[in-house]
Amino acid sequence: MARAIDLAKVIYQAPDLALMERFLTDFGLTTVERDERRLLMSGAGAQHHCHETRLGEARFVGAVFEVEDRADLDELASRSGSSAVEPTGEPGGGWHVRLAAPDGFEFRAVWGRERASAADVRAPHPFNAGAVKSRVNGPIRVATEPGSALWLGHFVVKTTDHDAMVAWLCDAF
Repeated sequence: MARAIDLAKVIYQAPDLALMERFLTDFGLTTVERDERRLLMSGAGAQHHCHETRLGEARFVGAVFEVEDRADLDELASRSGSSAVEPTGEPGGGWHVRLAAPDGFEFRAVWGRERASAADVRAPHPFNAGAVKSRVNGPIRVATEPGSALWLGHFVVKTTDHDAMVAWLCDAF
């Protein structure tokens, strides 16, 4: 069984890429690449890009999971309805397998993608806890700015059959 080690990216469609770019920037992501049909955004973590928005009717398209090694891709490619192992053809490179997921969602596994260098992220603010007083009588002035999104921790799938989707994901990864 392939082992997913990270959520590499989510894929959405939106009718207005400029509006989506502003929203995601406010959310804490950074633009990697944008053209008239697609927007790629990154967080401050190691994924080359973690969010893709394609021009179109607003909807969730799918997700991409990073796997440990090429053998995981080979195993997934042997599954019924899966593609062969192919170059991604995306910025960041790597290899991927397209998987036949319930409800027609676009799920893929990727390996060998270029890693991003860690972005500068502000240090955590000191705070007072029960046993530690880091800032006795000192205020914290938080700058008005978007937080830095480090990575994607989850995504939501609206599916017609929850149990079938969970079984499929557990079987694939």
